[in-house]
Amino acid sequence: AGLTKGDIAQISALIQQMRRDGMTFLIVSHDLKALEPLIDHTIAINYGSKIAEGSYGDVIGDDAVRSSYLGVA
Repeated sequence: AGLTKGDIAQISALIQQMRRDGMTFLIVSHDLKALEPLIDHTIAINYGSKIAEGSYGDVIGDDAVRSSYLGVA
């Protein structure tokens, strides 16, 4: 919350380097677009229940996700 685009770029570069070194991350965010380059696997949760899981493209295109997060299906 409250991160600038520069902050996000720096954090993303750090995470990418650490992933190359073999680390795994669990990132919780509402800003999926900013995280897209870092995402291998995505889980969408709505009110504590998993509503979709898979690749970024599959999850972001899922009707339940679109309805829950974007208000459209």
